[in-house]
Amino acid sequence: MQKPLSRTLFAISALSIVTSLFGAGCLALPQRQGNQNATTTQALPKGAVIIYVEDGCSHCAIVESKIKNGLVDKKISITFKEVSNNLDNAREMISKAQTCNILETNLGVPFLWDGQTCYVGQDKILDYIDLRMKEFNK
Repeated sequence: MQKPLSRTLFAISALSIVTSLFGAGCLALPQRQGNQNATTTQALPKGAVIIYVEDGCSHCAIVESKIKNGLVDKKISITFKEVSNNLDNAREMISKAQTCNILETNLGVPFLWDGQTCYVGQDKILDYIDLRMKEFNK
């Protein structure tokens, strides 16, 4: 059974958008984007975290390395999802970004979703992880 043309075109368009967004390997935006400001005075969500990454992204590799080498993933449930070769993961990331009012043109990897807030870029994600670890160690 063939996919309807509109679904096929949508899939190609979505993959094309993701590929063009991440074509340089990764995009790390300088500021956190989202619907909440995470500070040391606010409680961060305690649930699982998803980090969207792309193969070949140096910023993604740094985030993943610091999390694994610091054993953060033993204390915080973190799932890494690759977006450049997985259309479902790319769509999911775009959906989370829309929740945080991030336009697709401003979207990049690494991208963290904590269930409430989006964090884009290596520095913002590592800051978030540090805050979560401080709360975990209280």
